[in-house]
Amino acid sequence: MISGRDHKNIDLRIKTSPIVIEGEQFTLFVLTDITGENQRKVLERIFFHDLANSIGSLLGYAELMKDAKPNELEQFRHVFFEITQCISDEIFIQQQLTAAENHEIEIQPSVIHSRSLLNSVAEMYRYHKEGKGKSVIIDRSAEDFMCVTDDVLLRRVISNLVKNALEASSPHDVVTIGCIRKNQGLEFSVHNNAVIPNDVQLQIFKRSFSTKGVGRGLGTYSVKLLTEEYLNGVVLFNSNQRIGTVFSIIIPENIKNYTQEKKGTILTFSQTRV
Repeated sequence: MISGRDHKNIDLRIKTSPIVIEGEQFTLFVLTDITGENQRKVLERIFFHDLANSIGSLLGYAELMKDAKPNELEQFRHVFFEITQCISDEIFIQQQLTAAENHEIEIQPSVIHSRSLLNSVAEMYRYHKEGKGKSVIIDRSAEDFMCVTDDVLLRRVISNLVKNALEASSPHDVVTIGCIRKNQGLEFSVHNNAVIPNDVQLQIFKRSFSTKGVGRGLGTYSVKLLTEEYLNGVVLFNSNQRIGTVFSIIIPENIKNYTQEKKGTILTFSQTRV
């Protein structure tokens, strides 16, 4: 069900049973709000989905290191450490989520450099199994700026978009990631050449929808959830034969300027298809 001015989803468990009172028959109708229960289950699935992404990258580098020469090991060491740190951070975030009484992630704002973040994500997927035979590059027009946001969550969001783009791409295709300043905030984008079918576009952010089978395909839902509920941003996408597919997230330059009460309502954008 959709409720309130903010159009929030409410999940209900419905039970009915016949009952006779003083010879008269009634139907007992019970509604139970299970929104919180379902939300926790979804967040757990997102966690394992994102963790599997990071471990996939780690395994790719581990495979290379088995046969690497001593001089080659040095170039892998830094990326290997970064991916391991990401896994540790994701586990820590999930522990926070589980422990929190209100089941919300506690935002950890820090100063990040946009190009450095994108370079890190590109390196992470260079030898990921989904990236074999494909390339992840930084857009030439990508800007290098500083912002205050949650590094772990932003990295998870962009990583999910990159992995989805690689999965949708054909062999030898290129996935391009970029970042620019806009009047509304800071925009991070991921582009690939594939086109999303119209029927999928209409359902792509639904947590109950997947083109990959049960328990899979949570990438786009988690991007929307983490961006809008925790990073105070919005998610947009355009997909057609002329441009391929571009997913964009727009976040504030300084997340610390936004209060918990206003979360998810500060930024409003209209999507324009080109």
